[in-house]
Parts: sequence; C-alpha cells; structure tokens
Amino acid sequence: AETFGNALRETREGPAVHLADPAKGKPEGYRAVLLAPEADKVLVEGYDFADLGEFAAQGFAMLVKRNFREGPHDDIGVFPTVTVRSNAAIALMIDGERRDGSTQETFTCEEMALDFLSTNAPEP
Repeated sequence: AETFGNALRETREGPAVHLADPAKGKPEGYRAVLLAPEADKVLVEGYDFADLGEFAAQGFAMLVKRNFREGPHDDIGVFPTVTVRSNAAIALMIDGERRDGSTQETFTCEEMALDFLSTNAPEP
C-alpha cells in the first residue's frame, strides 16, 4: 500500500509535460507524452489520469498487459514538428534507452539513408 501511495503521489505531483508547439492537448499538461513516427510526421498521445480509476486502469495496462499505450490517453494529433516543455528536465525514453532531456525538447521525423546487414542463422 505504501508503494502504491508513493507511486500515486510521485505521478500526480511531478512536473507535467506540455505541448508548447503546437499548443495542443490539456493546458495543465500530461504526466507522460508518447511521440511516435507516423509517415513523415509525429504522432502525439498524452497520458494522465483524472481520478483513482484511471490511475488503476493505467497501472493495469502497464503491469498486466505490459503495454502502457493501452491505458487511458488523449489522442492529441499528428504534426510535422512537436516541441514539448516542462518545469524540470524531461525524462526521455528513445528506443528503450533512457536519457534526461532539457526542459524543452523539439522532435521531427527525418528520413535517413540506412542499410541494415543481416546474417542467416545456421540451421540446427
């Protein structure tokens, strides 16, 4: 119960992330924002909760389904460029790697010429 209470308090009292440009989504911001490539643009979803029921639904999505994206969220839109802002350094996770960002970060989708190498696994 203490761990649940700590998680709830830290989630609700931590600094929110706001969409600064475009100025979309909830004015008070979100606890988490998902940015994902969508063709040549950036898809934006905002994750927050208004009450204990939504907090529990998000916890269920994370712990049981192992996919926070299935929890309650706002579909904010798809944009060419997105700038997010917070009152504290923004904790980022990019391709599964954690990094502390600054208080403002800008994201775009860019095409890159990449070649991937693969090998054929030996047959058993």
